[in-house]
Amino acid sequence: MIANWYTIVFQAINFMILVFLLRRFLYGPIIEAMDERERKIVQREETAASRETEAEEARRTFRQRTAEMEARAEEFTQEARADAAEKKRALLEDARREVETSRRRWQEALEEEKADFLRQLRVGIGRGATSVARRSLADLADAELEVQIRRHFLSRLHDLPGEERLSLAAAMDEDEGRVQLRAAFEVPDRWIGQLEETLRATLGEPDRSMEVHRRVDPGLVCGIELETGGHRVAWAIDSYIGEIEEELIREVEGWVEPDSDEEENDHDAK
Repeated sequence: MIANWYTIVFQAINFMILVFLLRRFLYGPIIEAMDERERKIVQREETAASRETEAEEARRTFRQRTAEMEARAEEFTQEARADAAEKKRALLEDARREVETSRRRWQEALEEEKADFLRQLRVGIGRGATSVARRSLADLADAELEVQIRRHFLSRLHDLPGEERLSLAAAMDEDEGRVQLRAAFEVPDRWIGQLEETLRATLGEPDRSMEVHRRVDPGLVCGIELETGGHRVAWAIDSYIGEIEEELIREVEGWVEPDSDEEENDHDAK
């Protein structure tokens, strides 16, 4: 069989033209379309990865902000609790001070009432004792109470200890011989002379000059008081009533203490 080279060449040329045409108009667009699709797929994957990264970053940022907000909320809570505790402490302290102030005022008022009561009671006891003593002395000794008081006062002056005599002499020198005499009753002139003689004898100065000024003071409660240069010598039934007064004070304090204990118990219970 003889080969037909013309046909072979022509077919080869046709094949090449066909390959060119297929490559130019068929394979080329297909490959480009496939490449474009691959690029789009890669781009989509890159976009998806970027978005996933952004989403993860957003999640981390959200978690971080959430943690910060929780920490800040806890800090605010602690500050609020501390502030509330401080305000509570301040209110309790103010209330305690008010209670202490009220209690102190109540105690002061009670002390004033107690002192006033004791003063009135003391005067009442003094008057009653004076009346009883006057009647008793009049019945037993046939003498007035004032006479016995004056006599006892002169005896008191006569028996002054040495140091008090020196103090009395110095005070009288400072006051230039002026003597203030207070008594719960009228003192007769003749007794003033006895007083001056007793003073001179007590001081050991028979020629000492002095000037006695007398005044009636019922507040002494049946007593006599001599004062010169700030130095005092006194005798009164007050000294005997003092023991009764101390006993009454203890009794009154006994009345007050249960109330105070009860208040403390109430306070502890609260």
